[in-house]
Amino acid sequence: MSYLVEITNERQFKSTTGYDKATFTALLTDFTLEYKVQNGKNYEEYLSKILLPEERAKLEILEEVLFFLLFQKKNDLVWDSLGFVFKMSGATAHNYFTKYLPLLELTLEKKKMMPAREFKTVEDFEKATENVEELIIDGFENPKERASTYQAQKEDYSGKKKTHTDIGLCMSDRNRYIYYLSNYYPGKNVDYAILKKEFPPEKDWFRTKRILLDLGFVGFEKDYNFMEVFIGHKKPRKSKKNPEPELTEIEKQWNKVVARKRIFVEHSIGGMKIFRILKNKSRLKLKELKNKILGVAAGLWNYKLKFRQAQG
Repeated sequence: MSYLVEITNERQFKSTTGYDKATFTALLTDFTLEYKVQNGKNYEEYLSKILLPEERAKLEILEEVLFFLLFQKKNDLVWDSLGFVFKMSGATAHNYFTKYLPLLELTLEKKKMMPAREFKTVEDFEKATENVEELIIDGFENPKERASTYQAQKEDYSGKKKTHTDIGLCMSDRNRYIYYLSNYYPGKNVDYAILKKEFPPEKDWFRTKRILLDLGFVGFEKDYNFMEVFIGHKKPRKSKKNPEPELTEIEKQWNKVVARKRIFVEHSIGGMKIFRILKNKSRLKLKELKNKILGVAAGLWNYKLKFRQAQG
């Protein structure tokens, strides 16, 4: 019996997967098609060839595999707890997740829902964002377990969050679609430094774009070429001549305007983080797996967004 049979209502479905049933069903169709493209047979045929007649797979149908992947991304259990829920060992749960996550990533890639993770050339960037005049850029941080060595702790410590984190960069538009997502950097890095590493200022990345930024990117307007930029005003430093620095009313109003325009990227980041595997303190050590989990979460958000828009 499929695990999904035990779900009694839509609220429970969203709580366990992050998707409603209609979006899950659409993704399952694409996931099933991609499995057959990659393997030349469907999942059930594959199981019939590798299992003895008296043996049963822990996940008997591909619907269960997709549910399993989304369940773990939504709930972020330790492997042994995940195995308990799905009646398998922790090692088997880990193997299922790492084996089929790349297939989910490939499914989203084929549907053009995965964000770019890097741009090698300005032309690649312009092609990926050719129909977008306005882009919103923001940094995000995800908590992680403290490393065992002092040097690694120093690298991971975020002065902003006052804890150990992974940090990355997100680029979206007013529709909240994520076009670009950097790989993780150690928490000691800051948003603007990452932007300059990923998009070197000497190249004209943003010459045809209107860019919206927060105060973490002060200096952008001096270093980059752009069509237009919206960035807030930073409060002046405290000094003897100005012991109680304040923004003017005009500057405060401008900051509100910028905040209203920028809010959509916060929604994009929040859309990724409905999957608690990004929100909880990460226990994972393998950087490649963490970056894959991050990218797939963004792809799942984009897929849900496009599906909703198509449904009207």
